[in-house]
Amino acid sequence: MENPLVGSNGASAVFGPQKGASKEAVEKLDANLRNYADIVERQTGIALHDRKGAGAAGGAGGAMQAFFGGQMQRGIDVVLDAILFHQHLGTVDLILTGEGKTDSQTLSGKTPLGIAEAAQKAGKPVILVSGMVDAASLPLLKPYFTEIHSVVGEDVTAKQSIAEPYHQLKLKTKKIMTAYLKN
Repeated sequence: MENPLVGSNGASAVFGPQKGASKEAVEKLDANLRNYADIVERQTGIALHDRKGAGAAGGAGGAMQAFFGGQMQRGIDVVLDAILFHQHLGTVDLILTGEGKTDSQTLSGKTPLGIAEAAQKAGKPVILVSGMVDAASLPLLKPYFTEIHSVVGEDVTAKQSIAEPYHQLKLKTKKIMTAYLKN
């Protein structure tokens, strides 16, 4: 992830609400991280406040940079390299990926984006199947994916999807693949 430690794009503001933090809690968390960043800067001379990636993993990215000389890399890139993903792309015709909820944050380096970027470079189609897809984010997401699908919608409610994730994902994927293979 590329988020700085603090501010409107920082760890608390971006990831806090995803984890259920209220507006007040986000403000307090951000103030605490700002205090932490001030102390780190005084002790090490490294300012994490606005540093790219310092807000990753709740601030662990910044700690690795400040205390261990770590360099930021997108996690998905490290994983794809480790599993030789790019080499395997030559043997596939289609790639399926997904996550629980897809929104504009997906474009900050999450797994589906990394897979889609690799697939595009290899000229392979990639279908995104997620539990939920934020409709407002679709214009930002469409350039990366051949197709984008949400389990929730049409006949499936969020409650049904959460209660029967395997079953609902299986049904949705079967429907998608049946339509895809007909084309």
